[in-house]
Amino acid sequence: MAQSSSAVSIVGTEMQILTSRTIGQEYWLSLWLPPSYAASTASYPIVYILDAGVWFAVAAQTTLVLLWGQEVPEVILAGISYPHHDQEEIPGNRDRDFTPTAVVGIKDSGGATAFLDFLETTIIPFVDSNYRTLPADRTVWGTSLGGLFVLYTFMERAQLFQRYMATSPALENDLLRFLQRINDHSRRLVERPTRLFLSIGADEPSSDRVNLDTLTGALLQRNDAHLSMESVTLDHESHFSQGARSYVTGLRAVFKQ
Repeated sequence: MAQSSSAVSIVGTEMQILTSRTIGQEYWLSLWLPPSYAASTASYPIVYILDAGVWFAVAAQTTLVLLWGQEVPEVILAGISYPHHDQEEIPGNRDRDFTPTAVVGIKDSGGATAFLDFLETTIIPFVDSNYRTLPADRTVWGTSLGGLFVLYTFMERAQLFQRYMATSPALENDLLRFLQRINDHSRRLVERPTRLFLSIGADEPSSDRVNLDTLTGALLQRNDAHLSMESVTLDHESHFSQGARSYVTGLRAVFKQ
């Protein structure tokens, strides 16, 4: 007779809970450790996954298969999400945490600075202290509003990560702000070699594709010697279907030799 348990687990994972008193929010931090981790003393690159309530399982299992094919190096995954006990709670407060600008009609929006502070001063130091990470080899991936936050981090504190994956970023409210930062040649965007991957689905609204093209063009015009960038349009993909494919394509791109 078959036995059932309360939930399906993902092999190689564990979870920590961190709280931001400033934001007033509890966060779930999901960790996936690569196959060789337990039997080695090595340190590993780390990939931070935003919207982990949706994407952590996808990233973990996809990364494992890519490792089998020797397409990417062994990495640690750290997924950031909100407490949730049903599917409606999964999005949590991403509208607040991932938006740099307060937007009319989006409740509590404009909290990206506070979330970035928490990421820099609490989440990253906690992970580096408790897991064998390579602090000089951090990646961050986000899609939609998460992609917006990835770009905001790149614009404001590029030193935090060495590899950035911003897929299908929701640029409509912050494009002008980003362009002003890019076109300010009195300030460097990056101080050391940095990789940036951008993507969007071919079936997304034309305005979103134009926004990303505009951002990409401005970055290319800077001709920054420290920045290696790749921007792709994924055929037959919508805003909602592009996520998993963007992760695979982006991970390959930022770790490409």
